[in-house]
Formats: sequence, structure tokens, C-alpha cells
Amino acid sequence: MHLICGSVQLADAPPDSGHTGIVTNGMPGIHIEHYVRAARSKDIDEILPLYVDNRIELYAVLAHEKHQDVWEQLTTQMLGRLHGEELLHQQTCVEHFFRRFVGLHSTIPGDTTVQFHIEEQVSQVAQWGGIGPVLARILREAIETAGEIHNNTHLSAGSATVADAIPEIIAKIMEQASSVLILGRNEYVLPIIESLAEAGFERLFFAHPDMGIAHELALNDALYSLTDAHIRLPIEWEQRHEMLAECDVVITMLTPEQISGTKEATPCITLREAQSHLDSRKNRPLVIVDCSSEGGESEANIDPGFYQQENVFIYTLSDLEKVVQQNIQRRRRTIPQAQKRIAKRAQICMQRLYGKDRYLFDGMIARSPVMHTVLELTRRAATSDANILIQGETGTGKELIARAIHRQSHRAEGSFVTINCGAIPEDLLESELFGHVKGSFTGAMSNKQGLLEQAHHGTLLLDEIGDMSLPLQVKLLRAIQEGEIRSVGSTEQRTIDVRIVASTHRDLEELIQEGTFREDLYYRLNVIRITVPPLRERREDILPLAEAFLRRFAAPRRSFGRPDQRTLRLQPEVERCLLAYEWPGNVRELENVIERAVALSFGGMIRIESLPSSLCQQPAQGQVTPEQLIQEAMDQQYSLRELEAQYIEQVLKASDWNHTLATQILGISRTTLWRKMNDYGISKE
Repeated sequence: MHLICGSVQLADAPPDSGHTGIVTNGMPGIHIEHYVRAARSKDIDEILPLYVDNRIELYAVLAHEKHQDVWEQLTTQMLGRLHGEELLHQQTCVEHFFRRFVGLHSTIPGDTTVQFHIEEQVSQVAQWGGIGPVLARILREAIETAGEIHNNTHLSAGSATVADAIPEIIAKIMEQASSVLILGRNEYVLPIIESLAEAGFERLFFAHPDMGIAHELALNDALYSLTDAHIRLPIEWEQRHEMLAECDVVITMLTPEQISGTKEATPCITLREAQSHLDSRKNRPLVIVDCSSEGGESEANIDPGFYQQENVFIYTLSDLEKVVQQNIQRRRRTIPQAQKRIAKRAQICMQRLYGKDRYLFDGMIARSPVMHTVLELTRRAATSDANILIQGETGTGKELIARAIHRQSHRAEGSFVTINCGAIPEDLLESELFGHVKGSFTGAMSNKQGLLEQAHHGTLLLDEIGDMSLPLQVKLLRAIQEGEIRSVGSTEQRTIDVRIVASTHRDLEELIQEGTFREDLYYRLNVIRITVPPLRERREDILPLAEAFLRRFAAPRRSFGRPDQRTLRLQPEVERCLLAYEWPGNVRELENVIERAVALSFGGMIRIESLPSSLCQQPAQGQVTPEQLIQEAMDQQYSLRELEAQYIEQVLKASDWNHTLATQILGISRTTLWRKMNDYGISKE
């Protein structure tokens, strides 16, 4: 795995080295284990300068899945040394990272090398605990920022290397070129081959006075990896002039001296031998590029007669370098414009991350890493047109996910239609989905348009698809496959363009085994599967959800003359109770509990008395209640220190060692938690 963030590269170390390596600009050979040891020993003097200089880049390194605990510990130590400022909460930090990502800090403005590595890692980073979801969001914002800048400015316009300048000048001369003859070999050959391959040149021919070198070039492993889908052929040196009849481009890499040992020798291609082959081209353009070491100093490597030929375009190494310098100057003039865009995007990013709506995505609240992963998949699914299957327990928010997909898709202007397949009898469900014509059955007094047709150019949500009967599943499958429907009682086929989103709380694979759900329909629906976790598995979302429901239900009461509702908040005991409950009814149950609590509240505070009694009596699975610990401590005659240590450890285990959740349950800060864990020797191992 590689993760490059700005100037820090996280890379796989050799298998036997036992650690992961970091390569930094000007600091090769430094390894992450050095910083891990420094963090664990509380000696941060060596790491602090690099941390401050690279800011978010080092966060990415220390957020690596193997070292999440070290990142949290290091951050806690850093806060005191950095005057309490959290680097990821600073807009300047995000701007710094965006500038590196876009390429403003590179020697060549607009260099996109970093981007290619980071784009591959976003989905993986999102699944990390701790800083992972926040870092992934910043990486996504960086990708969008780079796209906006590169599409609307000249920051990445034109070639930035000699190798890339060759396809650029060729494209200006001829619309389509496919074959290249490369004469000789020097330090430019590999980057030129890579650039030609990326530009779409399909045939590469290699010639050299030493036929062994020509074969070596054509069979080079590096060239195979660069041009896997292209033709690479060695040719005899004597055939080089004949190839001018079919090749669009000739690149010379040999000087006369390199060919025969004397500067007075003739160039590698001469007009006398090439004339007949040039004539056979029938005025098709020919580009000759001299990339030999003397190309910029003299014209000795090009037969002067070629300059007199029509449709023959000659470039030397110095010409290519001039093109590159012109492009770089044009890029540099774009930097102020790019910086303004970056500052604006960084401000938007900070608002999304830390503003009042930081946990929202299209009306959904997600603070937990598992839900960040779900919403990332939702974002990506929304951009496609594939059918989607949403699975999850009742009350987890499957319909919210479906609505978000519709609103974020290109079908947002179309209708979003929903139907609960388990709430309508089979005979009526068919009519609801496909429509019917007048007189098709008793009670059909007029023509009726079905929901599939109503959702044309939009989205249809089939809620509880697992409750649909087998005969109706057959008809639905045909509609999805053919994109056509026929109303009940009609012989006319009508074309539909509908995206199907199906949801269920049941295990469809189990229903397939039982013979109550068609396997072919399952595969049609299950193109993209989104599994919404139950609330008990994402406890970080409980309090943000509760606060959102609190604001919603308190607003109407303020309009009825209840000024105490303006600052309605939860008591700490209520928060602990909400966090400890198992929530079998998931988000829907939490919503009902908060609505009841608001209705029974007084004095601007939600108290424990406003909650259902059953909610406060059930501890989370695996969690030991304070009463149980006190009784055990009295029986075993524990000291107060031993009792506190055991309770902290039990809360950490119950929260799956999620420090954020544990601090909320314990009612202490993260710094206090770390100190007590160190004092009591509590660790996950």
C-alpha cells in the first residue's frame, strides 16, 4: 500500500524489515516506526518539526490502520505543545494540503503525481477509525478542488517535460498519428515511450546499429509495462529509411559520433536514401525529433535537405525545452487564480467538516466511521444508474438512503415514487405497479397509470421487496430486463426508463434458499448493495441524532409560547442512558423517545424522568453497570483505584475501544481518558 500526502509517502517496507517506511522530501530513509516509538515514549521533540511543517500529511501517515492508537496518543501530546490548536481544525492546514495536492508546491506547477496515489486510497482511508473518515472527506474535497482548478485554469495546461512535449507538438501538426520509429537509445527513451503510450501511439519500431540493443529495447520489461497493448518491433538498422514511408514520427537519439566514432560522419537518416520513401507518403506530414545530446547545439544530426522538404517538421531538443518553459510560465501565471479557488474550497470544506451541519448528508446524520463508509458508498452509487438493494433492520433509515440517492443523481428532476410491497395485497399490488385499463377487473372504472410509469425518468423505491409474491416477481423481472411494461388488461407495451431501488429487512439469500424469492430477480436488484447498520453498532451517531430530533420537536412548542424550549438540552444522565441502550427499534425508536421526552420536558432540560422506564434499565450488551461493579467491589474489597480502573476498562470493551464513545459514557475528556489508561496500564492488548 502507498499513501502519498503532500511531501510524505507511506510505502510498504521490504518484507523482512518489520516496519513501514516513510519517504519525505529531503529526508529519505525515515521510517514510521521511528515516530511510533517517539510517540509511545512521549519524546516528540524529533517529530514535532516535521509534524508542524507537513501538517495534514503526517496525519495521513499516523492514521495508518496499524497505528491509530499512536495517532491519538501523539495528538494528545501535541495539543499542549501547539497551544491547544488542533491542526485538522485549521483552515490554513487544509489549504496547505490542497496546494500540495493540486501541485502549487511542486517545482513544476500543476504536477499531478501525488493525485494518482491518493485517489486510489480514499475509499480505504474512509474505513479507518479515528481520523479516517475526516481525512477521507478532506481527500475527496482535494480531488474535487483539483478537478475544478485543472478544468477552469491553465495550471495543468500543456506539457511539463521534454517527453510530454513530443505528443503535444505532434498533435498540433497532424490529427492522428499511430506509428513511431525510434533510432538509438539514450536517457530520454523510457519517459518518451511512456508519454507516447499514454498519447495512444499503437506501433513502436526500434532501430540501432547494434541489433542486440534494438531487440533489448523492444523486449524491455519496463516497456512491456508501459505499452502492454502496443506493437513493439525491432528492425534492422539498414531498414530505417524504408520505415519513413509508413511511420508518422521519427525520433533520433544518436549523434554521428555515436554511430561511427567521428563527428564528420553522416547523420543517421539522409535525404538521398530517404527521398523515394518520402515521395510515397503523398504529402502526409512527417515529424522528425532530434533528442540526441547535441540536438540543441547544432543541426549536424539532421540532414539539411530535410529542412527543404514540404510537410516535414523538424524539432530539436532545445525546441522541446522552449515548449516546456513556455507551458511552465503559463502555469505559473495561473497560480494566484488557483490559490483563490483553493482558499474558497478550503473554507467550504471546513464548513462541511466542522460547521453546524457537519454530520449531515442530504438530511442524514452520520458521525460513526461505519456510517461514513455507508454514505461514501451512497455518494458513489448516486452517480451511477445501476439498480440498488438496501438492506437493514427496520427503522435504520433505508428510505432516507434511497431518497438521498435520488436527489444526488441525474434523475433528481424526475419523480421519486415509493411503495411498500408488504402492505398491499398481491392482486392490488400488480395494478399499483403496472397500472390497469378500464374494465380489466371488477372496480376498474377508469384507466390508471402504474407506479413504474409514474417513475419514468425517475426512481422507484420497492420497500420490503422480500414480501412480494413469486408470480409478481416474474413480471417485475421482465420489466427490469426489457425496460417495458404492460398494464393489467392491456395488450400494449410501453417503454419505461426507471431506476429501481429495493429495500428489505429480510435476508434475500435465505429467502432464495427457501424458494420464496427468485434468484434471477435478486441479481438484477443487487447490482449495488448498501447495508445500513443498526443504531447499536454506530453509537457515535446516537447523540447527534438525538440533538437533531430535539431541535425538530422543540421548534413547534416554542411557537406555542414555551420559551424554555429555546435552549432545550439533554442532562448528562440522559446522554449516558441513551448511549447505553440497545435500540432494537433503531433510529425510529430514538425519534419516538425524543418526541416523548420533549413533550414531557420542563425548565429547558430533558431529564431522566422524561424517558421510558424500560430504556434506562437495560445496559448495552457486555457492559457492566455501576451497581454491579459496586457490589463486586464490596464483595472483593476493591480499592477506589481498582474500581475506577475496572469500570474504565469495561466501558472501553463495551464501546469496542472507541475512545470518543467511551469518553461520552464516562463523562471525561479524551486527555483524561488517556492519562487514566496510562496510569492504570489499560490497553487493548
